[in-house]
Amino acid sequence: MAGGWTGVLPEEYRRWPVINALTLQGYLPDPQMQLMSFLANHQVAAIVSVDSDPAYMFRPQWLPAGAAKPLRIGGVTLYRLAPEMLTPYRTKTAAEAERPIWSQMSFAAAHDNLIEGARNGIEARLYWPGLGEVPVAELTLRRLLPLAYEGLCQRGVDILEAERLLGVIEQRCLSGRTGATWQTETVHALEERSGLDRDTALREMTQRYLKLMQTGEPAHTWPVA
Repeated sequence: MAGGWTGVLPEEYRRWPVINALTLQGYLPDPQMQLMSFLANHQVAAIVSVDSDPAYMFRPQWLPAGAAKPLRIGGVTLYRLAPEMLTPYRTKTAAEAERPIWSQMSFAAAHDNLIEGARNGIEARLYWPGLGEVPVAELTLRRLLPLAYEGLCQRGVDILEAERLLGVIEQRCLSGRTGATWQTETVHALEERSGLDRDTALREMTQRYLKLMQTGEPAHTWPVA
């Protein structure tokens, strides 16, 4: 496999639903399309399966008929892939292969995520299928931004514009600063440093917010009072 690995699973591979299904033994709709798309996109010429480990055995039933010829040698099975069988799948991307998130998450989990995000903002920890509970900034950086970038480019959005806009979200995650953190920090600073009462500090923060908003600069770059 081009870019094959041993040890920690690369992030690029984890974006593909078929990898989570194989490693976590999860449900996978249309496994043939999912598997063939992954193999085609990563220029896989052969698959090696250790037959003695059922938890990680390859699932040849996910391959279309005639896609690979198995060769068994001493407890190991080698599947050589027919290149012409992979060609129709080369245009399929990880984003396109991804199951809709609403089909992977219960309503209760989505509800809990909403409450957690509303309460804790950039400090929230959210549940995400295949990842478990993760910090929202890490989820955004590792999973959501790459998918968003890929989707925008597929829809014909200018690459520089996509990078500029998504870069704002990236920097908010890296810095831990959002419009909400700016508001709370500014109010606290006005109360503690300037001696304003809460109502006056809130009015002053709002006025500063309106002025800074007109500059067009991202909120995570705004100075705190």
